[in-house]
Amino acid sequence: IVLEPNRHATPSGFAYLTPLDLPDVIYTIHPYQPMRYTHQGLGKKAGEWKEVVYPSAGCDRAFLEQTLAAAREFQLKYGARIWVGEFSAASWTDGGDRYLKDLTDLFEEYGWDWSYHSFRENVIWSLEHEGEENSHLLPAKGETPRMKVMKAAWAKNAE
Repeated sequence: IVLEPNRHATPSGFAYLTPLDLPDVIYTIHPYQPMRYTHQGLGKKAGEWKEVVYPSAGCDRAFLEQTLAAAREFQLKYGARIWVGEFSAASWTDGGDRYLKDLTDLFEEYGWDWSYHSFRENVIWSLEHEGEENSHLLPAKGETPRMKVMKAAWAKNAE
């Protein structure tokens, strides 16, 4: 059984969750915080949205740790298995490679399983596209910094 907490599967949903008294339950989250960073510009044209940079004040590794805290506390209190079912940031975000590295480093530190969202489903989240906004993304001429980060993270789990 895979169970998501309320609040759109955000890590904060674990503050309200009671574990199931069943064997082999996996608890999943979708951390996209801060959404002002991860979803910046979706559905808008460049110039119609304010760019948020990672890392910056209120949008850094310390913020990510704080965001994940309720899920981490749940894991430690109940011995729960946590699976990050999806996470990402829009392809055009400034510092997206660092954001993904900080998240995957935390997932590994906490012993969580994780899946990147999304590989070849949509160019918005693509590791293989680049550009300044969602309507002008093109296939990258080489390996993007985001792809390099994710390959390094995947390599930690190759067995």
